[in-house]
This record gives sequence, C-alpha cells and structure tokens, in this order.
Amino acid sequence: MPTYRPYFVWLVTALQTAGLVWSLVWSYQRTGQVIATQPFNFMIGPSADVLVQMGARFTGCMRDVPKLMPDGTGEGLACMIPNPLGKYPNLAPGSPDLYTCNWEVMCGDLAGSTQPRVANQWFRFATAMFLHAGVVHFAMNILFQWTAVKSLERDWGWFRIAPVYILAGLFGFIFGGSFADAYSPSVGCSGALFGMVACLLIDHIQNWRIIHHPTTQLLRMLFVIIITFFLGLFPGIDNFSHVGGFIIGLLMGIVVMPNINLSFCSGSRKGKPSPEAKQDSGFGRACFSGYSTVSLIARAVCLIVTVALFVAMVPLFYGGNAESKCSWCHYIDCLPALAPGGQCGAQTVAVTQVTQKP
Repeated sequence: MPTYRPYFVWLVTALQTAGLVWSLVWSYQRTGQVIATQPFNFMIGPSADVLVQMGARFTGCMRDVPKLMPDGTGEGLACMIPNPLGKYPNLAPGSPDLYTCNWEVMCGDLAGSTQPRVANQWFRFATAMFLHAGVVHFAMNILFQWTAVKSLERDWGWFRIAPVYILAGLFGFIFGGSFADAYSPSVGCSGALFGMVACLLIDHIQNWRIIHHPTTQLLRMLFVIIITFFLGLFPGIDNFSHVGGFIIGLLMGIVVMPNINLSFCSGSRKGKPSPEAKQDSGFGRACFSGYSTVSLIARAVCLIVTVALFVAMVPLFYGGNAESKCSWCHYIDCLPALAPGGQCGAQTVAVTQVTQKP
C-alpha cells in the first residue's frame, strides 16, 4: 500500500498558525493588548470578543438573536473593544472596563458593505476551525494533529482525510450552535480532530490482524475517548462539537476508508510483511481488492446518514428551537452534577462575563 505525503495536515496547520498570529495582532489593534488580562485568558490569547470579530462561531452573527440584532435594536453585549457606543451601563464597582457592543461592532467587520445588515454569516462554521482561544489551546490541538493525524494521512492520503476533517469540523459547529448558548462563541479544530479520532478507531479495527496486541491498544484508545468526552461534560468546554465531529468522523471514515485485503498484505502497513504475504506474487498490489457488495452498501448507508444529519441539523440551527426538539440534548455538553453553582443553566448575557449592580 502506498505512503502519501501529508499535504492536508501541512496546509491546515499553516492556516491555523496564521490564524493564531493574526488573532494576537488583531487583539492588539482593537484592545491594546495581545493577550486578554481582564479577565485573564488562561489559554494565553485574545478575548472572546476579538475572536467573534475574526470569525468565531457565534450565533448572533449567523441568525437573529434578541440582544444583538443587525438593525441595531436590542440592548447589546458587554465587550472589551472600545467603540463609540461607550461604556457598558450599571457595572458593579471593581468590574473591568467594558463597552457596549452592538451587531455592527461584533459582526460588521465580516459583513462587507452589504445593506441592510443581515445575520447570515454561515461561513463562520468554517472559519472557526482556523482560530484558537490562545497559544495553549492551539498547542494541544496541533500536537495531536501533527502526530496522529499526519500519520493517518500518510496511510489514507489527503483525498480521504480532507473531506472527513472538514465535514466533521463543520458538523461539530452546527451541532454545537444548535444547542449551546446563543451568546457563547466557539473556536478551534477540536470537532475536526474528533472526526480524525473516529478514523483512527476505524483504521485500528480494519487492521486488527496485523497490529501487535490489538485488544490492549483498542482499550487504550477507548479509554482516552471516554475520558475526553467525560471532561467535556464540565462547563466551559464545547462538547457538542466533540460529539458531532466524532459521529461524522465515524460515518465518513467508513465511506472513504481504504479497501484493504489483509489476506494478501498482512503486516504491510503496521509492521513487517508476513511470510505468506511475501511469497504471494500479488503482494503490494493486492492490498487494494475489488469492493464487496457489503462494503459498498455500508459506505452508501453511511453517506446517506451523513447527508441526512446535515439536512436535519441546519434547519434546527437557523430555527433556534433545537431545545424543543430534544430537551435532554443539553446534557451532552454539561451535566449539572459536575457544575456546582448552576453553571450549566446560567445563560450568558454577554460575550464577556459581566458583574452588574443589583
């Protein structure tokens, strides 16, 4: 089986690096600070307001929400970006300097010259994948991307990895945007990376016969996946994107996975070729055999389910009524038992956390 160059990982990593650098520059230009300090961004990066201006997934820029309307109505949000609207009212003593931001301040930079203003910035589902909350967030994602995903791309090829990565990232943000708080922005390629985790799981099962201690390695993978999803049940983590990306990764991974005949190429990808494979005259070529009927049906079904999920979720996002369709889905993102003080149920009224006078 051929080994491919990881062109896609190189490209997206370069774009995400550029996105991080530009977000720090943008932050300095808009707020006078490279790294947000009030409140301090522990990810070592800009404020959420800056990320919204740059293209984070933010519902208020993508569909109408009560507090942030394109026509200027609504009370606006509190943000750290100085603008002509002035200071945010009724702040309690000791609160950081915050400003009132309307739709034009938060979303106008990416709206162009279109008039009248409309909250239809659908492209944020894609641009959010190339932004990160800070250096720490970026480093964690890129470390996995530059090791595990690059290794998988060498086996599968960019033409298989690229569609899974992109679709997993898009669906993760669509799924998250449908159920998460409308005033909470989200950035990062975590949804796309969880799609890659699903592909790694498929790759492991597909090559079960040629992996050293496959059961042990599978249990390790499942343990990491379960722990990661569990951590996503705490407040402040976009677990919707993780779950959505993983689901699409499983489905699309089956659609695009290489068709390998292990009876001929046993050991050729994960280790040394077996003696039987070496003796076979078709070794190296026979790894790619004809697609069986079962394989074609499985791929077709997974592709249809993927399309159906997108068709179902997009109207839910733009309708703004996902909670009425699935009243328990918010537990995917945050469990009340893991969030003391009712943090799961607290609705943010601004991009930046605000302390107001009673």
